[in-house]
Amino acid sequence: MKKWMAGLLTAAIAVGGSVAGGVYPTAAAGSTAPATFKDIKGHWAENSIKEAVEKGLTGGYPDGTYKPNATITRGEFAVLLGRATKLQSAPDATAAVDFITEKGHWTESGVKKLADLGLIAGADYGKGFKSTEPITRYEMMKWMAMGLMQSSESFKTAYEETTKTLLPTPEHTRGEIGAAQVPYIALIRGTAVMSGFKYGEMKPKQTTTRAEVATILLRYLQTEGKDAATFPVLNELREVGMTGTNMMTATKYRPLKNTLPISAAIGKKMITPIHKFEITMHSYIFVEYKNLKPIGTYAGVFSEEFTPHTSGGASYYYVYPEATMKSNKSKESYDTNTLINEFNRVGNNFLAAAKYPKEIVDRSGLYAAGSTNGGTENLPDKGETKRMWFKARIYSGSIIIRLGEEPGEKVWVTTERW
Repeated sequence: MKKWMAGLLTAAIAVGGSVAGGVYPTAAAGSTAPATFKDIKGHWAENSIKEAVEKGLTGGYPDGTYKPNATITRGEFAVLLGRATKLQSAPDATAAVDFITEKGHWTESGVKKLADLGLIAGADYGKGFKSTEPITRYEMMKWMAMGLMQSSESFKTAYEETTKTLLPTPEHTRGEIGAAQVPYIALIRGTAVMSGFKYGEMKPKQTTTRAEVATILLRYLQTEGKDAATFPVLNELREVGMTGTNMMTATKYRPLKNTLPISAAIGKKMITPIHKFEITMHSYIFVEYKNLKPIGTYAGVFSEEFTPHTSGGASYYYVYPEATMKSNKSKESYDTNTLINEFNRVGNNFLAAAKYPKEIVDRSGLYAAGSTNGGTENLPDKGETKRMWFKARIYSGSIIIRLGEEPGEKVWVTTERW
């Protein structure tokens, strides 16, 4: 049985072996060597590299370099993560390591350690582990997510609650992340072990440098064994996974007494009263704007800057719903203004077929109800069903969504946010 052990890994660890480019760096806990590295001064990760070496997580090369921009391989990361983890395998742990292709390679014991701990699954490497191959960022995320789940039951719960979440990364809205990958990435993104790039891109297929790994391992070391509920972004991803919205974690909106929560609208068919558009909402994501700048977890996916509004002040919200829409009339007979009027009949501050700027469409792959030029080409034709992204600005302090064919049949409403 695996168990989590408190405290940092303090045993001196040194590894060595011939690899491409020379001798792989050695490291020992408590090393003071990083001050002598001649290739990290002024590097963005200089301080992280020094700290990682001091903690015995990694080390430098005999020639006095660290090679911060060198790419990490699978075997190397297995050794480094094995140093960082506080997990201990049971004495009789005997995980099958038949997937290791380079028997006798200097990283073999490190790979076996992570396999014994359950962080590496042989099923993921049906064609062989290939220790010398560069590791992808997704592989790193999965191994570390497995470590977090081994370290705390709360992370196992968070994993289960994020299986259907919307990841705050453009790769997810572009359809480039598979459903099975989502909860692993959610744990790592939600805890900021890996926080993503400018627009939240996680770049799961890309490789990682030694400098990046030093930073990542330090974050992992600080995260393992903690309570998943202490990470606000992860809580937001859990809410979206369970309810389809981030309202409770990202805003001050709250349901009024004796009304339905917003989750009641997710997955339910709504029919507009005049043109009988059929709308089924899949998610309802809030992004706060302060001084015209988007902030928060999902800002990178939907972010755009605005000219000043005449109402709403310096702080307001946009909502970005994803919904399936079926039209019962030819799209030549209606436009986005028709939709706005229809949506106003089924809800206040609910949906709008507003256009998305081309840069966001290109970046996040959003199939928007409103096209970039404001035309109707994206809208469904008669009898056609399309899954699209909408957006609406919340001008007042409440949101009303009517469920069912008759206006007022069922109503969800929020309180004022202040």
